[in-house]
Amino acid sequence: MRRLISILGFAGSIILTNQAAGAENPALKNVSKYFESTVGSCWIIPADIDLSVVTRVKVRLNRDGSLAEKPEPLDRQTEPQRKILNDSAVRAVVRCAPYSGLAAYADSYETWREMTVSFDARVISSSGQPK
Repeated sequence: MRRLISILGFAGSIILTNQAAGAENPALKNVSKYFESTVGSCWIIPADIDLSVVTRVKVRLNRDGSLAEKPEPLDRQTEPQRKILNDSAVRAVVRCAPYSGLAAYADSYETWREMTVSFDARVISSSGQPK
């Protein structure tokens, strides 16, 4: 069963797609907060990007928080805006790795080993600050 947790508050949004536990799981909430703040600090929104463009990246992690493989954009359209945003999202995930803070949640690894991260620049559209 898949559960979604939506987190707003960095320079975009993250949706963690988890295999096991739901939003009520305290460990999952902590993992979400950690991942949100870490990736958010690494994402540089490309200049002149159309703020209505949103992209999703599949992230697979090892138990120690290292990347199990290169993040994969799920929105593979060829339009230039999408490619630019896809590239910036993948760079953010790679730049912040390894996610060593996740090692504290190794016992709930199955809940965060694979996630879909949604990068949405509209969250910071007017003030330049996360909403």
